Amino acid sequence: MRSFKRLITPAGKPQGFGFAEYDDLGAAQRALKLLNGIELPALEEAAESRKLLVRLALFLGDFYADFTPLDQGGRACSRCLELI
Repeated sequence: MRSFKRLITPAGKPQGFGFAEYDDLGAAQRALKLLNGIELPALEEAAESRKLLVRLALFLGDFYADFTPLDQGGRACSRCLELI
């Protein structure tokens, strides 16, 4: 992970979301697979635990020219870009 930014309200409380930046697409895809749906414990007494929702936004520019997406078995996948 290159960076992580969690948004904070003006009152100093963390928002329910943040932004992570990864060095490469493979690292971002691994984070998506490993973290999506994980149960997060409540940090405050009155709060409920919640499931983590991970979304992947791609800013690829010229990266598409050299990028070959892989399916879960590590094989080239021509339809995978449509699923992202």
